[in-house]
Order: sequence, then structure tokens, then C-alpha cells
Amino acid sequence: MVSDIVIRDRSMYSRKSIKAFVEEYVYTIKELIDTSVDQLSIPRHFVNSSFPRYMTAKGIYAEIYASKEGLAIAFDLKDRSKLESHIEYISSPVTELFSKKTENVIPFFQVNEPFCRAERIIFITKETFNNYCELLKNTSYCTIFTSTRINALVSLGRDSDVKFIDVSIDANLLPGENKVSPIVKAPFLWLISYPPSKLKTNIARYHAFYETSTYLHRLFARPAPRALDAILYKFEEIIKSERYEKPLHEFLCKYPWFIRLGIIYTICNEQIGKYKPDLVVFLWDGDIVLVELESARVKLFTKRGTISSEFEKRLKQIRDYVAYYREHKEVFNKFVSKGVLRKIPKGNQIKGVLIISSFSDLGSVAREELSKIRHIYEKEGIEILTYDELVIKISFMLKYVSGEILRVFKYVLMTPDVFKIEKPMSLRSFVSLIGCSMI
Repeated sequence: MVSDIVIRDRSMYSRKSIKAFVEEYVYTIKELIDTSVDQLSIPRHFVNSSFPRYMTAKGIYAEIYASKEGLAIAFDLKDRSKLESHIEYISSPVTELFSKKTENVIPFFQVNEPFCRAERIIFITKETFNNYCELLKNTSYCTIFTSTRINALVSLGRDSDVKFIDVSIDANLLPGENKVSPIVKAPFLWLISYPPSKLKTNIARYHAFYETSTYLHRLFARPAPRALDAILYKFEEIIKSERYEKPLHEFLCKYPWFIRLGIIYTICNEQIGKYKPDLVVFLWDGDIVLVELESARVKLFTKRGTISSEFEKRLKQIRDYVAYYREHKEVFNKFVSKGVLRKIPKGNQIKGVLIISSFSDLGSVAREELSKIRHIYEKEGIEILTYDELVIKISFMLKYVSGEILRVFKYVLMTPDVFKIEKPMSLRSFVSLIGCSMI
């Protein structure tokens, strides 16, 4: 794609660090998908039809361009049996690979944050749109962005990145000559302006965790309602029939999204520092939720209306967990190394959930007392849930709420249209601009 390569300041990104970063990202995605298919019993064809091709392809050819200002990583998925990569160093910023050579560069997007995304969109100049208007109308069901002024794909600020997933780009905005098509499809393009210190494998793993969990959350909204209803029915049966917490623990370890949405990683019954919580869930926004599970048969209050010793004991336990982990945040260092966390969480990002008993078994006075206790513990970042409330919450989600609640995206374009823009759009972290199906 690029000729006349000029090598300048290779020390900024070494070939070794670039190769390790890309390999960690690709192989972690494949590892997570395989694990999800096995543990969550997701049919493989669901994944293959719902996830982007770069996440399920057998092999990938990674074409990587490096400059002092950043990296451009493009994936070609044709006829590959494994991951291969080619790295080239260029003298100009990598974003110039996707712009017309003009003095006044005006991009479609201005990106000043990490973890930004755009999916299933066509980016073309006004000239290309006018020349191929009829072709686009007849063959495309995709959202189109066009402009008379814009002459570049993106402008990157410091310490930022953006992924373009299954997009089509005006050939005039791409390097090289004699394009076969006026609009070139790009299954995956990742532009990065991280400093060398952040081009680490744990950051690549965090990206992989986030990407995979994003598409898993979408997938949960798409299976046949009967399949989801069957899972919920099984959970209700366990609550009704089991006196002990183990079957509940096993179920919620398999389906942790019953407790929280936005999970990218879960561990069950694993020693972390001083304690071994029943579940620890890591959310896409960096929060950590400690989950303690008790039997659905536990009595919360005595016949006299006072708090039961068992309930008091479990409240103290979850409070101790939260206090300990907020004071000893360094125990989560290993999850930063694994890529589950971008950085050690702040104290208020460590929260607790106690799931216990049944709300329907409580009288009006007991419910009022429970409400007061909940209010006290909410101030400490601790949520108290009963199992039947959890069932109602999940039932409502499955029956009345569309799949959009399972997404963490702000901008969603659900109908094909042409957007004529005159100034760059600003993308935000963990926000995807999603268009419609590709041409």
C-alpha cells in the first residue's frame, strides 16, 4: 500500500513490541470466544454470524504502519491459516495514510480519547458520492457519511485510539494509486496514538476483553426468546427447590449477566488477597463488583422483627470484603497484567452485592426494615438483592426491553441514510457509532 518508506526514530515503537501487542490482541479474542462457547453453551454458528469477521477468522494478515505519532493496524482476512504480520515505518503521521494530500485537513472524526469505535458505515467524499450515487442507492443498505469539505478519515489526539469495524472508505482517502473500486471495504482498521509505554500486552488484552464482551452482550439479546426463557425458568426452579447456595453459585457463575450487565470478566471462588468471594465481576468501565451469595431460604428477620443473626453475619461479611479490597487495591495488580483491568481501580470503583433470601416472604414491616438497611449500605457502595427480585429484573429485561439496553453505545444509526456533515464529529471512549449492513 505504501512505497518509498522512510525510517525515522524506530525507537518509538519497536518491531518486537508492535508484534507482541497485535498477537496478544488477536489470540486473546480467540481464547475468550472459545471459552465463552464452551462455558456459556453458545452455538458456534451464533458467534460466527454475529461477531465481526476479524474475531472469528481462521487467519489474519496484519499490515501495520508505524510513525513517531502512532500506529495504523489493518487486517486482511483472505486465504490465511494463521496470524501473519508486516510492519513498515513511515515518516509522516499514520492518519495521513487516510487523507487527501491537502494543506487544510478536515477529518470525519476528531478522536481525543481511547476506546472509540465506528462500525458498518461508508465514508466518502462528495465527489465520489455524486459519481456513484445510483450505484450506492441500488446496492447499499448502509449509513453513508459524506461532505464537500472533509478530506480525511480521522484526526487523532494524544493517547487516543479508534477502531473502524466493517466500514467502507473512499478510495481517494487511501494510499496507493489505481484503485479497482471507488470504495474500499475495510474489515478492521485500528489507529493508535499511544506512547510506547502504553503499547503493552496487558493493554492489548484489555481491548480484547472489551471487544469480546461487547459482542457477547449483543448476542445475549439475539437468541430465540424460548432459549432465554428456559434459562430463566431453570434459575427459578433452583431458587424454589434448593436449600443451599451451591447450585445458585454454580448457575450464576455460568450466567453472571443475571447480576450485572457490561461484564468483561468473571472469577468464581478464587482467593484474592485475604478473602475468597463467591464471585468477582469486572465491568467494562473499570468497576469491580464483589458478589456474595447466600441461600434463598435464609431468614432476614426474627419473629420479633429484629434482624436475624445470619443476615447480620452476611452483611458484615460483604462490608468487610469491600473495606478490605478498597484498602488493599494492589491485590488486583495481577488483573492489570492479564489485561482485565486497564489500571488499579479507585476505591469507589470497588463495590459489593449481597444476594440472599426472598422478598416475597417478607411482611410489610420487614420490607420497610429491609429498605432502611439497603439505604444505609447503598451509601457504602453495597447493594442488597433478593433472588425473586433478581428474577423479576431479568424477566422484565427479556420481555420488554430491546437489545439496546445490553449495549454500552450512545450513537446507534438503525436505518440507512446519508449524513452530510460539515465539521468533524467527536467520538468518546466506550461509545460506538453504528450504522447498518454493509454493501
